[in-house]
Parts: sequence; C-alpha cells; structure tokens
Amino acid sequence: RSVAEGGGGALPLPPAQARALGAELPLLSAMASEPSTLPEAAAEDYLTKKAVVRLPKPASLVKFLPLRAALVAQKSSEIALPQALLVVASASGKVRLLAPSGEQLVAFSAGHERPVSLLAVSPSWQKGDTLIATGDSGGTIRVHQVFVKAKSGPIVAPRKEAMASLENDTQFLGASVASALQVSVAFRRSLQVEGVGAGAITALAMASQQGSKYFVVGDSEGKVNVFGLDGAFKSRLDGTSTPGAGIEGFYVHQNQLLFRAGPEWGYIDLENLVVKHVECPDFEGMHVITAVIDSERSWRVLVADEEGTIWVLAVRSARTCRVDYKFPRGLTRAPLDLASIRGFVLALERSGGRGEGPGERGGDERGTASLLALNMSHVGKQEADLMRHPSPVVWKTTHRGVRSWAVFRHRQDSLPEGDLAALLSEDGLEVEIFELLMHLRIEVAGESVLLDPYIMVPCIVAAVLIGVWWHYLKYGRAMVKPSGDAAAPRTS
Repeated sequence: RSVAEGGGGALPLPPAQARALGAELPLLSAMASEPSTLPEAAAEDYLTKKAVVRLPKPASLVKFLPLRAALVAQKSSEIALPQALLVVASASGKVRLLAPSGEQLVAFSAGHERPVSLLAVSPSWQKGDTLIATGDSGGTIRVHQVFVKAKSGPIVAPRKEAMASLENDTQFLGASVASALQVSVAFRRSLQVEGVGAGAITALAMASQQGSKYFVVGDSEGKVNVFGLDGAFKSRLDGTSTPGAGIEGFYVHQNQLLFRAGPEWGYIDLENLVVKHVECPDFEGMHVITAVIDSERSWRVLVADEEGTIWVLAVRSARTCRVDYKFPRGLTRAPLDLASIRGFVLALERSGGRGEGPGERGGDERGTASLLALNMSHVGKQEADLMRHPSPVVWKTTHRGVRSWAVFRHRQDSLPEGDLAALLSEDGLEVEIFELLMHLRIEVAGESVLLDPYIMVPCIVAAVLIGVWWHYLKYGRAMVKPSGDAAAPRTS
C-alpha cells in the first residue's frame, strides 16, 4: 500500500522492486485465456541463466563461434572446454570473445575505418580454420582467424574480472575458463565489395558446399557477391527481380545457404553459382521477414510473414514447396526472429524500442522483448491428437529490449547437451547468456503387444503346434493304414 500511494521511498526495497510493486496489474478479462496460446510450463524449468556480462562500451552484434570438435575432445582435469565462444562486436570495430560462462578471453580491433554493421562466423567445420568476418558500411569485409588451444598443466589461476556468473567456476569455486584456454587472434585478409555505395551491404555469411568454403555478401540492390576462402572474387549473382528489394539476410545450415529478399526467398548453389527461387503456392505474395532451416529435417523451412505468423514449409529439391503446418495466427507477432533447435523453434518478439512507439504492443520507453519456445511435434497432427497438449507454446519469458541475439546448438554426440542463447540489451551494454535445458522426448501412446517377447513367443509356438495338429488330423490318419488290412489276402 505504501508503494502504491507513492511512499515507497520509506521501504527498504531496491528501486526496481518498488517499481514492480507499484505497476498496475492487468484485468483478468484482458489476459489471454485461449488454451492454444498459453505456455505449457514455466520458463525457469527450461531456461537457466549462466552469466550476465556488463560491457564497458556499447556493442551491436553477437554470434556464437563454434569450436572444432578436436579441441573440445581434449580432456582437462579441472574444467570442461566450451564448444563455442560468444563473439561480441561493436560499431567501432571492437570485438570481444567471451566464454559461455561470461569470461572475456580476448579483445581486439577489427581495423575498420567505417562503422561495423555485419558479423559472420565460420560454421561447425570439422576441418578448417575458425574465422570471424566483420563488414562495415563501406563494403569492406575483414577476416580474422581465432586460435584456441587448451593449456597444459594444472589450472590454478583464479578469475579476476568482476561479473555476475551462476556457474561453479567463479573465483570462489574452481578454476576459470580463461585459465584453461589460450586464445589468440590473427588478421587474415580483407575483401572489398565493388560497385556499392555507403551502407549498401546488408547481409554477410560464411558457408561450405561440396568441401569448398565461401564468403557470401548481399547488398541493397539484390545482388549476391561470392568470394572464395582465399579472398578471390567468384561471381555476382542476381538474388531478386523485385525492384527496390535488397538481400535482407542469409541462413546457413550444414551445406545449405538460404536467402531472403522481400517477397522472394530460396537457396544459393555456390558450387554452380546458381540462385534457386522457391515458389510456394499457398504462401506466395507474403513478405518473409525471417526464414530458418529446421535443425532436424533439412527439407523443412520455418518462415514468418509480415504479421508474425510462423509457417512450416516442406521444400523438395530446392524448388517445389508446400505448406505443412501453420501456427495459430496471433500466437506470435512481428517483428520476429526465429532459431531452430532439436524438436523446438525459438521465437524472439521485439516490441517498443527502435522503430515503434512506447505504447505499441505494451512496450515501455526502452522497449521489451519476448522469448518463447514452440513445440515442433504439433506439425502434421490433427486437433484430436492435440487434446492433451493444445498449446504449442512450451514456455515464454519477457526481457528488456534486445538489440541482437544468438543461439548455439550443441552437438548431440558430446556433453553438455544443453543449447546456448545470448541476448544483447537494447543499449548494448549488457549480455545475458542462457542455457536451454530442452530435450526431445517421444511419447508412445501404447506399447504394442507385438514387441513383447513373453506374449509373442508362446503365441508362435502355439500357432505352430496347432498347424501340425491340423495337418495330422486332415492327412495323417488317411496315410496310416491298419496292419491287419495290409496282410489280408486277395480273393477273386
């Protein structure tokens, strides 16, 4: 009551808690009551915060850099080596490498003369270099190679920097990741996209196809510029035929490279330098704001339209397309970003903040963002099959405005099994690192009796005995004749 009447200053409460207690609660009638849109569980059951890193200067981009499997397989007596590092880049060209526990391992300057607007990392290559590529508004791409090596000998160095970490490797418990890894960075090459103006490059990716590795750059004119790993220019492809539409983004999954440009989207064959547009009859004419490839089924593409509705499309031979499933309209709203993990799809809703008024979608003056997980097991099922779990939303959580985010999928053949997610705040001064403890579980409606050997083996033996007995009754007695009839003499 004191907080509500404006007298919260007399209470021994932090300002954030005082504002939360004084906030006006919505009416029950205004809250969502549709069972198909309510979360099935709490976010705390699946989302664990590993660290909160406060940066000295604002950053603008984050990406997870996968490490080679050979490095992760090395054994350490005191601490497990991470499978990926978090790359944090700022517009000034400052790049930091953080461990999943939040420790800063190394920081360097990318060497750009103009503001950095794009960031790309090498995929999970089993063989090859671990690379970071940054692009600025002038069309310059600078590539750096990251060397990561496990230190030998006992690990005794404690953590020095101040940070909020929830892991057991703090300065009070155990050793730090920084004391177990030796990380260094070296500049490799610089690429220049010709024929573009200031701020014209809009997308950057590193991809691998047929054993060859490429740098792919999209621009505001709808062109796709392809460079080899050695920096040699390959070709400039036409990504779209829509006037005024530029390349809005790339998505790399294994040996596939997905692009989107306004109403057009499709795949890029880097080996043959061919752009393959996908035409989906039930989806044609809608603007694709984000598109990702399903992490389990590479022929399935998850897209979101301009309203924020998520569609599941089945794409065969990178040409033919059909709609497999459409999540309920209004379940998610634009602007929206997607990420695919095993069995689920993560959606990040942005509201308020840049480009939207404070009153739109309930955002505050700094903007808010909602992170939710959708269950992909709803795809292909009828309503009768979903009576037990009608909502595809597994969990949902709200955060402050998010400028950039990244998701890393752990390899299934290694530990830890949890995936990682990182959220960069709207002001660029704070990074939250989470672990996603979500495992796919297949529920069987009922165990078939055909799989029970205690039932099937006696049934098979009984069936064989019945068959032999039936054969004896029908044919056996007719074939066996009495001995007295065989010895009787013939009479004429």
